[in-house]
Amino acid sequence: TNPSPLLTSVIYELQKGMESMLHMKPQCVHDPAEKFSVWLGVRGQSDQFDEALAPLAEASEDSYVIKTLSQDGRKHLLIAGVSERGALYGAFHLLRLMQMGESIEALNIQESPDNGLRMINQWDNLDGSIERGYAGGSIFYKNNEIQSDLTRVQEYARMLASTGINAIAINNVNVHERESWLIKQPMLAEVARIADIFRKYGITTFLSINFASPIVVGHLPTADPLDEDVIAWWKKAADDIYEVIPDFGGFLVKADSESRPGPFT
Repeated sequence: TNPSPLLTSVIYELQKGMESMLHMKPQCVHDPAEKFSVWLGVRGQSDQFDEALAPLAEASEDSYVIKTLSQDGRKHLLIAGVSERGALYGAFHLLRLMQMGESIEALNIQESPDNGLRMINQWDNLDGSIERGYAGGSIFYKNNEIQSDLTRVQEYARMLASTGINAIAINNVNVHERESWLIKQPMLAEVARIADIFRKYGITTFLSINFASPIVVGHLPTADPLDEDVIAWWKKAADDIYEVIPDFGGFLVKADSESRPGPFT
């Protein structure tokens, strides 16, 4: 069967990484016949994967196993993820070992993360500035728009995934009026483009929101979260987001700090 977008990323990273180190491009096949091969898969795909993952039966879905196997006089490397995201982390782990010159002759690695949510929080603004940013302008935004060329976002997703990051809030927690509109069309469609990129690397997209969005965006007289109209407004806003980003992670809210609106105001 055709691999999913996430598994396609895993295959790409293995091929790209090995080609850069070994100066040959591994071929992706369903039934390897070469003397040496890397078996890549997830729980439920074959007996070999299920057997290798048996010690991780109760582990997080982001867990993985890397093992050196011998079969019919051939030596193979097995990368088995409890999920596809686990397989991605296993692939990056193997590439790290190779980059550091470690032996892969007899691997037996089991990894399971302690923290389910491993999140990074961007402090980027739509004008391209970054609050307390010290390495240039935003790779997400420019001139109050989401950048048309998201190549650097793709590279950023690769880097984050290689360190095990699985979630990101893509805008500043100090949400100004322009950023308040990221949760509504037409800006939401552009946010979905970013989410599509991160999804391919197992990273869930979140948005920082303005507590006062029901007033600023919805033109309601209050942002009181106990007000029935405010509750209905936020429900509709969330439904609209999930319609275009089905795996949306949720909202990050900073309130009543540094003069930002919140329950006290």
